[in-house]
Amino acid sequence: MAVLLWPDLGKEGEVKLLLAPSVEEALAILAEEAETRETVFVSKLWHRIPAQDVILDECLQVLAEVALSLWPYWYGEKFEPGRTAEAQVLNRLRARELSAKRDPAISSTWLRAAMHLCQQQRLPVVPGIQRAIQVQQLAKAIAPRELTLALATDEPEPAPSYLLGLAKAATWLADHSQARLVLVVPSALAAHPELASVSYGALQVPLPERREEFDSSVQVVVGCKGSPHPFSLAEKKLAERVAADPQLKDLLEFNQVLQSVTGQSFLADLLWREGKVVVEVDGPEHCSRDRYYQDRLRDYQLLISGYLVLRIPNDLVMSDCERAVEMIRKVIQQQRSRL
Repeated sequence: MAVLLWPDLGKEGEVKLLLAPSVEEALAILAEEAETRETVFVSKLWHRIPAQDVILDECLQVLAEVALSLWPYWYGEKFEPGRTAEAQVLNRLRARELSAKRDPAISSTWLRAAMHLCQQQRLPVVPGIQRAIQVQQLAKAIAPRELTLALATDEPEPAPSYLLGLAKAATWLADHSQARLVLVVPSALAAHPELASVSYGALQVPLPERREEFDSSVQVVVGCKGSPHPFSLAEKKLAERVAADPQLKDLLEFNQVLQSVTGQSFLADLLWREGKVVVEVDGPEHCSRDRYYQDRLRDYQLLISGYLVLRIPNDLVMSDCERAVEMIRKVIQQQRSRL
């Protein structure tokens, strides 16, 4: 596994160029590192670089999808998700307070329209508002989580004008979103003059171990320490049930970073810290051969570090949440009897 330190990726509002022998592997490494951080990591991979305007439009679309998934948790606060008149009044008042007190750059006009779209489960892309403003406002809504965007291509010999457009799009997005921007391209493109504007301090990603092939055209990782993952329906359903359980609500913490005795960091879906019990809610992605292998190594690391690991399938949580909770309760009871 290649080592890529998060601080090496530069500052917010800047572009860092990553040169990788395997672009998809580099994106996977970034996503794994982001899982252990309080961050939102969004990557977009093009096998053929499109025109600059298309790049920006597609990135705007992805940011809107992330914002909709996080709704009603915007700006580190919880808005009213309902569509009642009372909810709309409360949200308008909160929008006015945010722009007046916290950040004058928050557009209350955009925010009111975007909230209305989210309440209808529509993407918060507001017609008639400039793309630059939309990108800026979406990035602010996703905050206060740190936002890292990765634009990537594995096209071996892109047309110079399109490669230049990708570099310009990265700079434009970094400037308007004030996110950390990572541009990932094949190592063979290092000397191309079209990348000169973003090549200062470029990082070379070492060749990692071979992985099973996967589709990484779009990846979104949301650091969600202390709360269920916003993209996991199973975690959110389990969180609601745990919060209503008097025996479990004060014991279990969602998405906590653990460190094994060998120094490796892992993100636990649920953790009973005192009893050293880890509960993992496994979706279908855990069925692949590579993921199954990595999960067993992870379980071993946690085992030798004193943790008991319980794995519960997503499908069980969604179909019979009471049974899933009862499994957690029995494991905790058994572990407690050994303390």
